[in-house]
Amino acid sequence: GEIVSSISNPVVNHAGGFALTTNTTGSGTTLSNIWGNATGGPGTVILTESIHDNLQQTSFESFHGLSNDGIPCYSAISTNLITGETGLDGAWRGTKVLLNELDPVPSLPGQYSTFNSRASITANGTSKWVGGFRDSPGGSTQNRALFSGSSVDVVLMGGDIIGGFPGEPIKTGSSNIDFDYRFSMLGTNYLTPVQLDSGSSTNDGVVVFNGDAVMVGGGFMREAYPIPATAGGLPGENWDNFDFMGVTEAGLIFVTGDTDATSSLDEFVLVGDEIVLREGDVVPTPGGDATIAGSIEGGYLNEQGDWAVIWDVDDISDTNLETLFFNGEVVLMEGDSVDLDGDGVPEPNSILANFTGITTLAIGDRIGGFVAIYFTADIDVNGTSTSSDDIEGLFR
Repeated sequence: GEIVSSISNPVVNHAGGFALTTNTTGSGTTLSNIWGNATGGPGTVILTESIHDNLQQTSFESFHGLSNDGIPCYSAISTNLITGETGLDGAWRGTKVLLNELDPVPSLPGQYSTFNSRASITANGTSKWVGGFRDSPGGSTQNRALFSGSSVDVVLMGGDIIGGFPGEPIKTGSSNIDFDYRFSMLGTNYLTPVQLDSGSSTNDGVVVFNGDAVMVGGGFMREAYPIPATAGGLPGENWDNFDFMGVTEAGLIFVTGDTDATSSLDEFVLVGDEIVLREGDVVPTPGGDATIAGSIEGGYLNEQGDWAVIWDVDDISDTNLETLFFNGEVVLMEGDSVDLDGDGVPEPNSILANFTGITTLAIGDRIGGFVAIYFTADIDVNGTSTSSDDIEGLFR
């Protein structure tokens, strides 16, 4: 059998399902897989790298999405078995490649794909991803776009004008459309940070909702722009950068990032048009009050407006304790016992050592009053100070 050697980046759909990427080893071969269950039942391999359309897949990017009927959308590196070209970076929906590196971009005549990354998919099966392109096959990226669907439609790209800033188009370049984009359940709404051609890196970042600059509290959500007091801004405080995103079909937005306040107060969570939690806030925990500190390590918004983040807190016993917040309340902390065998009872010798991965966290839709929170974490089962003997797992 295949032995799991790594896991990363859990995702959810809107039917109670989940998935994550794994690498497995067996018979001297390492394989990338997508593993999970479209309805939330016991996990199984949904898809493994293989050969399709004369393309031999060689690895999967960890970021991916899962439709309600269990179709994954993902990015895979492949080799063209006819031309011999290797390292081709493509966006895939199930076993069908949507756009592959070096291929012409169907919606952009005269342009050729240079990369395809951070794939996702809506509940009803429309693929979304960020891709780069240029005016000839091969070479570095000249521009970037947010793509949608099997026809590779452009949702947003460098050179586009957004509402609110008609004189400053989105930069034309290789990093203008952010990887932290999000679409709502059916793809009606999208939210993404972009870089405008402002002439300065200090104020080029702006959050875009369906092609328009986001406004909260009467002001634009743009780097170096003031945060209105009605949105939770401190006196003289400005937006500085933006990280995790979320948006619902109803248009509720979720944004994390930093302001230009002092470093002990600058990290924030915004839901709707208000900062609801920020660095420096004091929160109750089972061990007493603790102060939120540092950078947010994961964030997610579900379709019903529930949200979760992973963030450090400092309490009287320790500093930089990684903590899971759900709707602003502490639900799990580094040092807590966890259930390793699924019987519903935490093992006292299985201690949460730390949350892991670039995006470690996803939360499902609220179904019957229940919200499933998925995360990856390292578990200390030997009581040692080293992390080399920890066990990494996916938890719900």
